[in-house]
Amino acid sequence: MAPQALRSKPVLFWLSTVAWLAVGCGDGDDNDKSENAAPVAEAGGPQLLSSNAAVSLSGSGSFDPDGDPITYHWTFDAAPEGSSLLDADSPFSVNDERDPSTTFTPDAEGTFVVSLVVIDGLGSVSAPDRTTITISSGSAPVADAGDDQRGNVGDTISLDGSQSWDKLGRDLSYDWSFAQLPGTSTLTGLSGATTAAPSFEPDVSGLYLVALVVDNGLELSRPDTIIVRVNAGDSDAPIADAGDDIEGDDCTHIPLDGSASYDPNGEPLTYAWDLEERPDGSSAAMDAFADPSAASTSFYPDVDGEYVLSLSVHDGVGWSIPDEIQVYAAEREYNSPASVNPGSTIEYDGGEANCESTGVSGYFCGRCDSQTITLGSDALINDPDGDTVQYRWTGESGTSFIDSPNRLVTTATVSNAQPTAPDACEPNTYTFRLTATDCTGQESSQTVTHIVNCCGVLYE
Repeated sequence: MAPQALRSKPVLFWLSTVAWLAVGCGDGDDNDKSENAAPVAEAGGPQLLSSNAAVSLSGSGSFDPDGDPITYHWTFDAAPEGSSLLDADSPFSVNDERDPSTTFTPDAEGTFVVSLVVIDGLGSVSAPDRTTITISSGSAPVADAGDDQRGNVGDTISLDGSQSWDKLGRDLSYDWSFAQLPGTSTLTGLSGATTAAPSFEPDVSGLYLVALVVDNGLELSRPDTIIVRVNAGDSDAPIADAGDDIEGDDCTHIPLDGSASYDPNGEPLTYAWDLEERPDGSSAAMDAFADPSAASTSFYPDVDGEYVLSLSVHDGVGWSIPDEIQVYAAEREYNSPASVNPGSTIEYDGGEANCESTGVSGYFCGRCDSQTITLGSDALINDPDGDTVQYRWTGESGTSFIDSPNRLVTTATVSNAQPTAPDACEPNTYTFRLTATDCTGQESSQTVTHIVNCCGVLYE
């Protein structure tokens, strides 16, 4: 799920008001105040969390050079769209106290930017220090719609999605729907479509494709689809002929031919290829068929071993008995690695960060807000053997969170960009590696560096 856009609000007005109230209304000696050193805020490092539980923050690294006691003020600089914390009156469990620790409960998925300032007893206010907290689902849940089924018109077809699961054990909700119905069916939905165990009564013979999507509260699963083949039983069944057993190589397209299938009554046929068995280590699924509904198609085995395929045909009234064939895939003896071009460098405007003079030693500057950048918009990958290629993005340098690392074109949230002085726009670099893995498992990769320019402004 892509990180949501951020909403932000200014904090400088609050800081100047606090400083005026604390210093302008006091009764101390003016000379003492002019010698007082400002405290330094430290909001802690960025966090990446995979649930919506309370988030712990600690400013215990903050300090006052004069040893004065300090109080801590936490605010949200930005929050994901859909969050109400930016406008909440008291989003933090502890604030404006001498306790450096506090918590907040995230109410949306995405990146929260939290700012900390500290104030000493004489009213001196630190420069803001920011940290990012990114709330992600961790991983999408997995839908399991069960096994393919067969039945007759009027039967009650019971389905079972109870084997669906979530990596972090979160509760799931269910959404069943028809992905495809026979042309003359009038069904619109399943009974109990939001439960783990729905059912339906087919009204005509044919092929029913039923899809299940599960939701863990933060992210939806990919659909899992099963086939329900329904017979009418009132005509001569058609005959499926998947051809002879086949020998070939893994990681190549193996041709299939079911054109010898026929119907005793001469009715036109529709075709449905299916994968019945696969060897250990294979992740082949229905997308291994070039077109599972064509009389002649191809199958792509991803590892060596024995595969069992089946072909069923439908004459408009009933289904044939499936005809099975075995495909023996040997390990391919040749391979050329994929060529990888991760794209060109892109520069982004990171905005501004406050810088405060530290005297003869220079300046202390905060960090610019996190930015969402695009990876792979002009990336190119070519495999000379025509293999199916898997992609993987990883961060090599700079603080970043990649949204969907296994997609060629994706986004990343980069943070902690920082200038060195006011009136300086510092180029902060973030390096990413794009790795391509072909069907044989051979990897090739290249890196690309993107730049976020973070500009300093003098904090007065």
